[in-house]
Amino acid sequence: MNVEKDSKLRNTVNLINPLGEDFSVMRTTQIPNMLDVIYKNINRGQKDLRIFELGKSFVKKEASLPEENDTLTMALYGSYDFYDMKDFFIKTMANVGFAGFNFVANEDNPILHQGRSADIYLVDRKIGIIGEISYEIRDEYDIKKGCQILEINLSQILDKRKAERKYKQIPKYPAITRDYSFVTDRNVWEESQQQETLLWSCLLEPTDTGRVCNVSPCHLTDAQHYLIYSISTNTAVVKWLEMKRNCR
Repeated sequence: MNVEKDSKLRNTVNLINPLGEDFSVMRTTQIPNMLDVIYKNINRGQKDLRIFELGKSFVKKEASLPEENDTLTMALYGSYDFYDMKDFFIKTMANVGFAGFNFVANEDNPILHQGRSADIYLVDRKIGIIGEISYEIRDEYDIKKGCQILEINLSQILDKRKAERKYKQIPKYPAITRDYSFVTDRNVWEESQQQETLLWSCLLEPTDTGRVCNVSPCHLTDAQHYLIYSISTNTAVVKWLEMKRNCR
């Protein structure tokens, strides 16, 4: 793994009765196991991989039992780059209530490629690393293409999770689509923009940005595509526009 001799990753907990040499220590990182999984999948003809592992890593303590940390490791192999990994990570963590991560470039990590790696921070606390595996380690595991790796210590950020989630009630009726095109006086249009925006947000779900065109010196036409969840909403919208904006 090209790790320095004094690195904390080498400060492992040794087992008294291991099953074998490969299982004689408790792991301080999940990255070697992840690279081994990638290597085995490549040998079986896989060319595009997205893999994750949620497991335990251990930090040796001299005067007590080892510190046990929940660890998330993610890997991308194939047609992916640093920014793909960053995007996957941010979206995944947002789905479970975490946000506000910062990425600070770090060229001194021996595991990762210089110039393609960063440390991950949350509230000024370093929680992990992200980047492309170095060429030396790729050769060691016989991995031919670029491989993106991310690893974070989840135990450090569990208290930062925002568990509150907002849900929308499922519509009673299946959605239908309607194309609206209204002709209105120019001065009425300008005065009622704010009121119209409130109506759309409460009753309708626009599926495009709409098109406003001049049809005469005194009139405008507004064309918009909407999703509607009830027939009564459709009727109410048309009546409101005819009465309040003199539309047709």
